[in-house]
Amino acid sequence: MIKQKSLNQVLQGNFFDRGSKFYGFIHPISSLENYKSLIKKYKENNPEACHVCSAYRIYLNGWVDEYATDDGEPNGSAGLPILNTLKKHKLVNVSAYVVRIYGGVNLGIPGLINAYGTCIDNAIDDDLLIDWYPMEKVIIEYSYDLEKIINHVIKLMDAKIIKQIFEKTISLEIAIRESKKNIFLDLLNEKTSGKVVILK
Repeated sequence: MIKQKSLNQVLQGNFFDRGSKFYGFIHPISSLENYKSLIKKYKENNPEACHVCSAYRIYLNGWVDEYATDDGEPNGSAGLPILNTLKKHKLVNVSAYVVRIYGGVNLGIPGLINAYGTCIDNAIDDDLLIDWYPMEKVIIEYSYDLEKIINHVIKLMDAKIIKQIFEKTISLEIAIRESKKNIFLDLLNEKTSGKVVILK
């Protein structure tokens, strides 16, 4: 897989052309619900905007889902340039929004393509991008006497604990790089002599 990038913060940029103002925002997201709620937010917060165009790239079930919308601009003149800019920078698990304030002069399709693409390009700072890898969730259950060993394996494999439940036993939901999942599970079994229960 080509090395992909993502974000852990919101990026902003803008572009101005013949009176029209374009304000761009790129967000880290993990679901379509995130994307939709942000569109709603930008439309509500910018009642003077004539268009709020957007695009996303989200890793779902082993592939990158892509979507773009022109929100009333001519077909292919807004959402697609935004999406293409995200692709150019190899960004995944992000959504981008451009709020346009109309300036009284029509820009034409080439002008719109340039404006929307440049606006998002101006928001991207390569120094703020982070390496991204496809992750998988693993759920395990084990007794308290194995806690130290399990924590050591998690740290060693650079996995992240998403959720933990302490009851009669310990249940953990863990995010691990897709490419490391099998090695991680094998190591857990080896270090605990098969005493860890893998629920997912």
